[in-house]
Amino acid sequence: MGAIAVSVFVSVVAIVAMLYFNHQDKKEARRNNKPGLAKDR
Repeated sequence: MGAIAVSVFVSVVAIVAMLYFNHQDKKEARRNNKPGLAKDR
């Protein structure tokens, strides 16, 4: 049971981190006025 809980927790953290970094990249690209930056990643 603990292994399932840990794997779910790790998956949730990974998805949240991915969304967060994606959001940061978009903000950074918009601030730098380089539209190609966000698309490259």
